[in-house]
Amino acid sequence: MEGLSEMIELWPISNAMMEFVKAFVDEDLATVVGIAYWYSYASLFATLIIAASEFAGYWDLAEAWQNFLIFVLCPVILLALNCAGVKVSTL
Repeated sequence: MEGLSEMIELWPISNAMMEFVKAFVDEDLATVVGIAYWYSYASLFATLIIAASEFAGYWDLAEAWQNFLIFVLCPVILLALNCAGVKVSTL
């Protein structure tokens, strides 16, 4: 990871892992890395929804409110956070 942070410091780009693999190893392997990243984040998203459902059960809300919080509001908030871009600035 230290080498990766040094590479990002020298070559600040978005999608760094896939771009580094594409530039220094192979373009097909970069595609596989991208799919693996997508799969890991999709699994994490499902895990966060399950954790939110357990957390919502703490307050003893009505079943309708729990369903709204878990299946509508939490995914919308998580998608909004994930869609917010991170700006990479160069010095």
